[in-house]
Amino acid sequence: MAGLWRKGPSWYLRPGGRGTKPIRIGEVATMTRAEAERARVEWDRRNTLGMNAVPGMFTFGEILKRWLAEKRDRRSAKTLAGYDSHANHLTEHFPCSRPIGDIQADQISAYLRARVADAINAGRTEYGAKRTADKVLGTISMIFEWASARGLAERNPCRAVERYGLEPEEKAPAPVALVAELQTVLRAEADAPTTTGEQAHMRRLVADLVEVLWWTGLRVGEACRLTVSDLTLDPAAASGEVVIRSARVKGGKVKRYPIAAEVVPILRAWSDGKPASASVFGIGPMGHDTAARAVAVFRTRWLKGRLPGFPEKRERFRPAFFHSIRHAYASDLERADVDPLVRAALTRHRTTRMLDHYSHRGLDVLREAQAALARSRRKSRRRGSEGP
Repeated sequence: MAGLWRKGPSWYLRPGGRGTKPIRIGEVATMTRAEAERARVEWDRRNTLGMNAVPGMFTFGEILKRWLAEKRDRRSAKTLAGYDSHANHLTEHFPCSRPIGDIQADQISAYLRARVADAINAGRTEYGAKRTADKVLGTISMIFEWASARGLAERNPCRAVERYGLEPEEKAPAPVALVAELQTVLRAEADAPTTTGEQAHMRRLVADLVEVLWWTGLRVGEACRLTVSDLTLDPAAASGEVVIRSARVKGGKVKRYPIAAEVVPILRAWSDGKPASASVFGIGPMGHDTAARAVAVFRTRWLKGRLPGFPEKRERFRPAFFHSIRHAYASDLERADVDPLVRAALTRHRTTRMLDHYSHRGLDVLREAQAALARSRRKSRRRGSEGP
């Protein structure tokens, strides 16, 4: 804790011990030593994350705010959005006013059960609600570990809380036939005489966006946020590069990647004649936001079975259709025998561990493996029947 002493007519405290700048907290004439001591303790509570802080002196809410403040300097915007969502719900429904040392495992369990029940009542699936509860438990555990490392908590009660332990849902990769059929339907709708100008624009935008995702493996959010300055297109050749900037990418680093020749004409058509700061996919005839509105409309139609010929296929991919294209990209890279390190670079993953999650072995791959095994065994039998 900060040291307290009197010098002349004033009370002072030294936050970091000997050698640090003192802070004046009051006049001796108007503040007794007991009052100065209480002021010092209150200053410690509000300003010290301290080396010598007494475990449990801060409430869970105070620790939560300090933990979030530190995370803002080190995490991407997407990660912080998830933390902020968890923090807002914790602030409203968790006993944040209690000292962090008084929080028990049964209180955390009760909070998670109530959150799952509320989510299910609001229309979420049981699986989705329990997955969110597991993520929230992980966030609470990180807060306790952060506090323990700074001497502000003696234990982590989350270790005694049982997780739901759900495995992530399988995201089947979108097959090339489905992607081609979807683009055909969207372009046919765009050309229909009953389609308005804004609707036609959004249909063509989504069809071209799907093609870009298929050949680049970009996340849909990254593709929607591309600006003209992010593209380097060679006018004399069907080649180019795309820059994924820190503010638009999961992971927070500026990265440069080659563009497949198949999508260079699409990107050139959408970016020609626009200023460097403009969105590649532009703004629709009615002035609506760029690709975000088109993607939202497509997702709604996809989920509600309003795309001609797709009601029976949407259940397999559900709202993750755009991300299933990314899974297909990673799976095709594996089939092409691309080196794992190169695959991780192309899919913009920091390590190769995520490749197992993104790479899928479809029935055709399993049939090929089974046929290869059968051929090998037939050869072995023939060699055995022929003798030495």
